[in-house]
Amino acid sequence: MIFTIGYDSKGLTPADLTAILDQINATLVDVREKSCAGSKGWGSNQLRTALGDSRYVNWKDPGFGAARPDGLEWLKRRFYHLGGPHCLLLGKEENPGACHRHQKICADRFPDAMHIFRNRLISAEAWDNFVKRGEVPESIPISELQQFVENCESFEESAA
Repeated sequence: MIFTIGYDSKGLTPADLTAILDQINATLVDVREKSCAGSKGWGSNQLRTALGDSRYVNWKDPGFGAARPDGLEWLKRRFYHLGGPHCLLLGKEENPGACHRHQKICADRFPDAMHIFRNRLISAEAWDNFVKRGEVPESIPISELQQFVENCESFEESAA
């Protein structure tokens, strides 16, 4: 399953990010256009060191990239199914509607992706309906994140 999050000036810390990754047992896929090396704890090298190579992927590494079809296909094959593994796309912009992680990655390609925005979970499809038609999106409190993931995984197991 694909999740997204942005951290720009809203109090999210690298420790908060790690806690979220641990809750959903996810790999961080860094889709930022700039590495933010000047922001304490947010540089791509700092995140790679903190998380390890097995839990950190830099989207700009060869073979990836929001505008590249092969990168989107990799994301789809690796993470776009309920049974895991899961990934968390990291952008700097907190508002998914103003960020390329929604506009170029999730909106049309991964409508079931879940944006983490201001302590709520909102599907990419619901966010798109909000942006395009003004429909207030249904959301799930972030406090229910782990339960949401467990329910999705249980659903996939029972469907198999």
